[in-house]
Amino acid sequence: MEAKQLKQYDYAAYRLRGGSIAGGAKEIKRIMKKESPWRHIESSDEVLNKGQFIDIKVTTVAPSVQTMIFGYVSVSTLGATPVWSTQDGNDIVFTLYDKGERIRSYEYEVRRSAFLWLGMLPVAWVNFFTPSEKNVFTAITHQFFSDMKQDLSKPVAM
Repeated sequence: MEAKQLKQYDYAAYRLRGGSIAGGAKEIKRIMKKESPWRHIESSDEVLNKGQFIDIKVTTVAPSVQTMIFGYVSVSTLGATPVWSTQDGNDIVFTLYDKGERIRSYEYEVRRSAFLWLGMLPVAWVNFFTPSEKNVFTAITHQFFSDMKQDLSKPVAM
């Protein structure tokens, strides 16, 4: 079980733009509300002049054109021809503001590796042991919490 995040800061607001395929963006929203280092946090559509503001943008990165073509061929032949991809996924950017001033942007890349081929069916069970999109987005959000501490002014005294 993961240790609870200490509430080191008083107030923040955040805006989440974009989405993801398997619920990762929703997981960011849940983490911001339940596990953030702020005592009070809420959603807002604009940068606020009090406390901190986090502008979160999730961008979907599509597979390459070649992968899409070979993917179509592979699906059309019911997996008889192989296809793989290592370039699709998401880019996540957290932009931190303190009292209305932009402090810094933190960029994180999430990439998937996928291989589709009928011959791989006997080892498909391995996928059950790989991290889900939610797990990856949770880890990235916690990494942001850790990374941003060095750039914020003094935390609220406990």
